[in-house]
Amino acid sequence: MQRVCLNDTKQIVAHFFAAENATATVIMAPAMGVEQSYYFPLAHWLVSQNINCLTFDYEGMGFSNPDKKPINKASLTSWAWDDATSALNWVRSTLPELPIIWFGHSFGGQLLPMLQGQEHLNKVVTFNAGNGYWKLNAPQLRKRSLLMWYLLVPLLTPLAGYFPGKSIGVVGDIPKYAIWQWRKWCLNPNYMLGAEGKWAQNLIENLQLDLTAIHCSDDEMLTEQSIHSLHTMFAAENWTLTRLIPEELGHKRIGHLGFFHKRFSDTLWPEVLLPLLTTN
Repeated sequence: MQRVCLNDTKQIVAHFFAAENATATVIMAPAMGVEQSYYFPLAHWLVSQNINCLTFDYEGMGFSNPDKKPINKASLTSWAWDDATSALNWVRSTLPELPIIWFGHSFGGQLLPMLQGQEHLNKVVTFNAGNGYWKLNAPQLRKRSLLMWYLLVPLLTPLAGYFPGKSIGVVGDIPKYAIWQWRKWCLNPNYMLGAEGKWAQNLIENLQLDLTAIHCSDDEMLTEQSIHSLHTMFAAENWTLTRLIPEELGHKRIGHLGFFHKRFSDTLWPEVLLPLLTTN
């Protein structure tokens, strides 16, 4: 595992997991509030399958914020436009001969239209990445979403200077501009497309990627309807859905985050993920 600084100005920190006889490189784009270390078990496993992996943290998160200080200027737009693009650029310049696969978890898949250089991706797989509009949230989350967007975020963010989600067990600590922008998206039926207007519409119109979306039926955050909504927005008919039903796969639970636990290294990772990463 090699520690890499992707952007000297902003100190965006990544870790590169190198396979000895690599056939491709996976860029692991994290979910909202999830630090890159959460994906390290999967990254180590990918190396054992002869696939490189790059993990990274957005500005203000995880290793990209070693002092754990609020980074007020970071936004969802800058996370995608600058930080995620820096990850792609590093892989392109360091390993130009290998195919590049984007594996976006939740927000890591949502940011695709704002990723510069996405035409250099050979394959895209998203995991539990959907339209975050609150009415498309899983039923158990909808009422809590309104509490978050209309009470917790407006009350706690000005007091703390960032959204202190970690201390209250909600999402994680999020920079203030990022949480306000996310609130704007989640209160709009068309998510980023509706909230950001013309410039976002132009990006989505120019998005041309072959996408495979993975969604867990027990996702406690996003419904299958939200997955369809987002990917139809992104890629029209040019995408496929892999639906995971835990009971049918012999598991009690997977959920929004569980897929990345090491306990699935002998089952879901080789059975579900590996074929998506290695087929043309």
